[in-house]
Amino acid sequence: LVENTKAKYSIQDKDTYNFNKSSFIIGVILTGAIVTGSKQWTSIIQGICAKGWSIPPFIIFSSKHHLST
Repeated sequence: LVENTKAKYSIQDKDTYNFNKSSFIIGVILTGAIVTGSKQWTSIIQGICAKGWSIPPFIIFSSKHHLST
């Protein structure tokens, strides 16, 4: 299905990416736990190109304030 779609629309490997997201709580090291209450979550998004190279990861921290500038 993927190869057929790429051929139909002339999509090259250099324009094909896979993105993954991982989230974790800062300062907590556990193999499994139930987390209650307010914790500071951090997310990392990584993108990999089908040609074999990657883009720098996006690191997203939670915040209470939005900076508009």
